[in-house]
Amino acid sequence: MALKITSSAYYFHIPSLVFDKITEEFDPPSFWFRLKIAAKGKQHQRCLGHLSALWYGNHRRVRNFDPLVMYWINEPPPVKDGAGSISQTHYQVDISSGHSELAGLMHVKLPSSFRSPDAPPPPEGNIPADQLPDIRIDKSKNESNALSKVTALSYGVYYIEAKISDAEGNTAKKIFKVWAFPDPKKCKIRSSRWYERFFLRMKSLMKAI
Repeated sequence: MALKITSSAYYFHIPSLVFDKITEEFDPPSFWFRLKIAAKGKQHQRCLGHLSALWYGNHRRVRNFDPLVMYWINEPPPVKDGAGSISQTHYQVDISSGHSELAGLMHVKLPSSFRSPDAPPPPEGNIPADQLPDIRIDKSKNESNALSKVTALSYGVYYIEAKISDAEGNTAKKIFKVWAFPDPKKCKIRSSRWYERFFLRMKSLMKAI
């Protein structure tokens, strides 16, 4: 049996169907999107994930997007070599049969008005809101920081493809549609529909924008 990729966002619903997973330890606060990767039938060892493709809501590819190594929620701090550079040895997780692991997908910047007055104060050296992008794509802590890597986006609707592979070559792939806006009530995620994937394939022949 293969790996299964789903959105973990449903864990963040409250009875009114409003998303309620907002990080407040930083200012501005952020809304999180996460994925859940489950092992069905057997253990999957050394799983590595990639965010492999990105499109706008109009089904056009995002220009200059290169695949990013996925960020696992329990990923340890970056490993540095003797010269102080980040190692490109990425964290790979073992997922036991019947269990799952969470992976990061995106952070959406929210206005400071969504910060709870009871939240702890932001840490020293916190990056000001005007210096942060509207949306940040999560990537492995050991992923390259090359400027060519697209990780910052503007508010909007996107399609993003996640791929997971294990040591035996088993793979899983899924495309998600994400609504990412400064109002958390408008933030949502779901699996793409068949007709949306059809349009993504059709427009893949067009120039990225």
